[in-house]
Amino acid sequence: MKGLSVQDSRMRKASVLLFDKQRNSRHVTRCSLQMIGFVDIIDTSDLATAMDYIGNGKPDLIIADISSDADQICGAVQKLRYREIGTDPFVAIILTAWNPSNELVKKAINSGADDILGKPLSTQRINERIQAILNARKPFVVTNDYIGPDRRKSKRIGGMEAELVQVPNTFRAKVLDDPDSLATQDKIEKTFTILNEQRIQRHDYQLRILAYMLIDEQHNAGLDASWKRNLDKLIATNQEMAERARKSRYAHIAHLCQALDKVARGLMADIGTPRFKKNLELLDQITMALHLSIDPDDNTVKAAEDIANTIATIRKKQERKAAS
Repeated sequence: MKGLSVQDSRMRKASVLLFDKQRNSRHVTRCSLQMIGFVDIIDTSDLATAMDYIGNGKPDLIIADISSDADQICGAVQKLRYREIGTDPFVAIILTAWNPSNELVKKAINSGADDILGKPLSTQRINERIQAILNARKPFVVTNDYIGPDRRKSKRIGGMEAELVQVPNTFRAKVLDDPDSLATQDKIEKTFTILNEQRIQRHDYQLRILAYMLIDEQHNAGLDASWKRNLDKLIATNQEMAERARKSRYAHIAHLCQALDKVARGLMADIGTPRFKKNLELLDQITMALHLSIDPDDNTVKAAEDIANTIATIRKKQERKAAS
């Protein structure tokens, strides 16, 4: 498929939300969008207005500048991807910023945006990124703390490999007359169900890693702040998994999640007592029972190797951080 040229009349079919607090910058971007062929453009400098339009207007493409409101806007993008706001968690999103630092770029990409562009912008650069979303949009992936376009530059070695999911793309559906890409309510539900179940599987994997680390480093209980952080993370991960499982085909694991929560919360109080080691044993047993309830056909030998590799990677990162 050939790339789109400037003043492509098909762009008239799509709506764009443009957020930028700087008036001149917003005007320049709007002119570029008009040159590309967009007509239905809502532009605003007010974040509340932009959020209201996302909630009610359902734009096909969002272009938002994060130079002055990075935390708020990236947080909103993440909530949109998590389906906590808006009507379409898969809406196409391009973020922009003046001279973005590595930290800002990382924050933008980790929010779930499709792309980030440094300013000043040119019509050609905007058009190139728009073409990518239309013709070669990255599939979505799920991790413990991320839902959005695949952000990996290379295949991960060791650990649980994230599966790629092709998501609805209403922007493409309207501009290229591709009804199969349309984000209908039914497609949104089905796709988000897939992502939700993948998130549960990621949480299951994370719980087994955390349980292993808590057991392996039990001598640090009550003394090492990292041990307590891992325990808190296990409790929080288990809580989110239980909530997500309740609305999925994994609803049957609810009683195991409750049991894990009770055991984990009792660990700190049981330090130095005979119950401490008993509860660590229960922690191991319950996390394995959870895993087998979610994936009864899993190759436990391969799973153990993956966990060992992941833990080794975590510890290497910790050692490098401590040495720096």
